[in-house]
Amino acid sequence: MKELGAIYSPEKTSFRVWSPGGNPGESSGGDPGENSLEVLLYDKGTEGNPVSVITMQHESDGFWAAEIKKDLKNKYYVYRIKRDGITKTAVDPYAKALGVNGLRGMIADLAETDPPGFRTHPAPPLTRAVDAVIYETHLRDISMHPHSGIKNRGKYAALTERGTVNPENGLSTGLDHIVELGA
Repeated sequence: MKELGAIYSPEKTSFRVWSPGGNPGESSGGDPGENSLEVLLYDKGTEGNPVSVITMQHESDGFWAAEIKKDLKNKYYVYRIKRDGITKTAVDPYAKALGVNGLRGMIADLAETDPPGFRTHPAPPLTRAVDAVIYETHLRDISMHPHSGIKNRGKYAALTERGTVNPENGLSTGLDHIVELGA
């Protein structure tokens, strides 16, 4: 499977997105031949005009791609989709990092975000795949309640707080609750 989103290296950044039904020259009622996808690059995550607009090339099976041969680390981007005479912008659904409030994707060097030893730390042994327990939560869901006992509600720092409890019933909240579940 081909990787999607912004694939960063210091030499180049490749953009790939899956957007079927908008092939160039194909139409579902609008003006044929107007379908296109572009990458709009920005210096900031929340404001300003694009510093560059790059036309994406249509590949097979609904995929679109573009490649920019320069270091784009810490730049921001959105896609501009033109389909059947209608133009919209959208945040990359495959973005690996985002700007403020998720308004733009961010081109990041994810290796720089790894804590020391992350790539070399041995994974715990897993003898059977059915033994894996995967937890998924939304940061806002686990931390926003006014009785969560969490100071940094709705923020990433919420999951760094230890000893949080619901003041009404004394039950653990946040990360401590997850640990109590056995994680």
